[in-house]
Amino acid sequence: MTSTWAGLPLFIRRSALLAVLIGAVTLMYAPAAAFADGATTDSATNPPGKVLSTRTMQLSAALANVATGKRITYVSRDSNNRAITVSGAVLTPKPYYLLTHPAGATKTIAWAHGTAGLADQCAPSGQPNLFPDPTYNNYADTLVSYLTQGWTVTATDYPGLGTPGGHPYLVGDSEGRAVIDSVRAARNLNPLLSTSWAVAGHSQGGQAALFAGEIADTYGTGLQLKGVVAIAPASNLDLIGPAIPGTPGQGYLAFAVYGLSVVDPSVKPQNILAAPALNLTGTLASGCFNEVLAAYADLTAEEMVIGGVLPQSFVAKLARSNPAQQANTAPVLLVQGDVDETIPLGITEALLSEECAVNTVPTKLSAYAGKDHDTVLYAAMGEVVSYLTARFANQPAPTSC
Repeated sequence: MTSTWAGLPLFIRRSALLAVLIGAVTLMYAPAAAFADGATTDSATNPPGKVLSTRTMQLSAALANVATGKRITYVSRDSNNRAITVSGAVLTPKPYYLLTHPAGATKTIAWAHGTAGLADQCAPSGQPNLFPDPTYNNYADTLVSYLTQGWTVTATDYPGLGTPGGHPYLVGDSEGRAVIDSVRAARNLNPLLSTSWAVAGHSQGGQAALFAGEIADTYGTGLQLKGVVAIAPASNLDLIGPAIPGTPGQGYLAFAVYGLSVVDPSVKPQNILAAPALNLTGTLASGCFNEVLAAYADLTAEEMVIGGVLPQSFVAKLARSNPAQQANTAPVLLVQGDVDETIPLGITEALLSEECAVNTVPTKLSAYAGKDHDTVLYAAMGEVVSYLTARFANQPAPTSC
């Protein structure tokens, strides 16, 4: 918001920036509480965003160069409005980036990660590069591009990753609430952060970002969402799901079946998955993204699901977590590679049409030639940073509608 900041007298700007820096340094070096998982009680003493524990994170070299990190547990709400414990990370830019980017020094970006797994050891906040594969630095590099703008970054694990209970994979409302409450948690750690925030996510996290935007004016009251970035977002799940059996991406389907069963007792994996797929269930507990995808990759359609075809009742349940069933509350940028085999371009083009049909806010699709599900993160980095900067400055947003 350069116009507002620049309009203040110089001594006020310097004093305000000093206050932000003091708050950031306090967060960096505050004594860490014992890190403990556990359910919370649904009471006024546990409002959404309440920080339950913190500990200093060991960050990858790329992140450590620009930020310090805290792994936290905080209070969120499940879809039944019961208080739950969620883990995540809060990354604070080092003072240099706060000083050189004063317009960003009070802003927060909520990062929503892509598919990591279902088991607690897959929680991104437990990893120095924020993903359970030490060779995958795409997310760390993406967050560096935000931190160097002076923006604080929150990174929720979503419910059930790193905390008790199952992970409701691809359940959009659950993910969106955890995203919003991560911003509240960051502000509770550093009250000098403003209410202005934006959300960006990739793959599963793109879906989470869109859902966070949809509930930002209801569940997210008290915060001011400025923009939503969804990179290769999961959408139109009722189209993607039936096409998965018999393909190398069958691990995603295993995640979805078990994830939905966490919140819907009528979803019973033994009534959907064939015996060979059920025999691999242990991999979901022992492994993360890479191990699960590899375990299920070579099954035939009939070995994956009973009869080789997903039951229509399950497909209908998947559709309930499609984004764009209600309007978004802030401008939306959809980013997509045109050679993405995980989320094909056509799926995101359909999503654009759906978003345009329900939104009154500007919604734009940027497609990147020759980029796949992961390389699009790097290709779009400059555009995403520029887009978010403009949203924080309250500039008019572009649209494809």
